[in-house]
Amino acid sequence: MLLIFLAIILLYLLSEEKPADINEYIDHVAKENGIDPDLVRAIIQVESGWNPNAVRVEPTGYRSIGLMQVTIQAARDVGYKGTEEELFNPMTNIKYGVKYLKRMLNMFNGNIYKAIAAYNAGPGNVKRGRFSFAYVYKVMREYSKLKQYA
Repeated sequence: MLLIFLAIILLYLLSEEKPADINEYIDHVAKENGIDPDLVRAIIQVESGWNPNAVRVEPTGYRSIGLMQVTIQAARDVGYKGTEEELFNPMTNIKYGVKYLKRMLNMFNGNIYKAIAAYNAGPGNVKRGRFSFAYVYKVMREYSKLKQYA
């Protein structure tokens, strides 16, 4: 019985990031970048449903990866030097997803709606008016829920 208990404890300690760890990391990285952590959580909810292994192949051929559905191109735009596979690490994914979101917020002078649209569709598409209003609405709905229950 003691061996089973110890094995369970060991498996827990060796398991990947626990939700509290991810939330603490979101708080840290978001605040470090001047972004509301709840906005990051809302994007994660809409993008991947909190699945760190989520993958979506984009029409451009790039893959959107992990919690924040970061493409290797977007990550590299904000200084990432690693491999595409390393973007599956939740901490790496959040770090570069948040940096990209900050870049979009800066590019659109703090306009949260345009920044969210650009996070999803790319800044060029937003400037041309080609983005998903439904995506922006979903993120803002999740963000509002988080703020309501905070």
